[in-house]
Amino acid sequence: KLETMDLTGSQGDSWYEGLTMDLRRRLTAGLQFQFAYTWSKSESTADQTSRAQLTSNRVTGYFLDPAHIDADKSLSPWDARHVIKFNSVYELPFGPRKAMLNHGGVVSYIAGGWQMGGGMTLKTGSPFTFEVAVPGARSGTNLQDMTFQENRPNLVSGRTTEDMISGTF
Repeated sequence: KLETMDLTGSQGDSWYEGLTMDLRRRLTAGLQFQFAYTWSKSESTADQTSRAQLTSNRVTGYFLDPAHIDADKSLSPWDARHVIKFNSVYELPFGPRKAMLNHGGVVSYIAGGWQMGGGMTLKTGSPFTFEVAVPGARSGTNLQDMTFQENRPNLVSGRTTEDMISGTF
C-alpha cells in the first residue's frame, strides 16, 4: 500500500521588466567610479521548485490551485523596484611616476601600485506575503482527515475562519 508520494517539478512562469542607467568614469588622475540605477518589476507564479504531496487521495503543495497556476501570479520574493549601485577605485599616489615616494628604491617599489576601492548597493525592500495555516483545500471533511498547509489569506470580508474550515466561504 502506498502511503505518501512526493512529486517535485519546475512549474510556473516568471516575468521581468527593467530599465537600467549606467554612468562611468574611467581611471583618470587616479580615480575611477561607476554609478548604476535599475528600475524593475519581477513577477512569478512559483518562487521555488514546485512540490506536491499525495497522501491518501489528498494533494497539498505550493500552489493554491494546481489546476490554475496563473492565479498565483504575484510579485516575486526577490523583486526590488529600485536598485542603486556605486563603486569606486582610487589609485594611491605613492611609488614611481607618482606624486609621493617616487625617488626609487625599495620603499618606493613596495609602496607603489596600491589602490583603494569600495562599493555600495541600496535597494527597496522585498515584497511581504502574509500566510496563514488553514486546512488544505480538498483535504477531508473532519479534523482527523485534514492536512494543514500554509496559504495566503484571501478571506472575503464578513467571513470567519470557521467559514473556511466548514467550506462555506
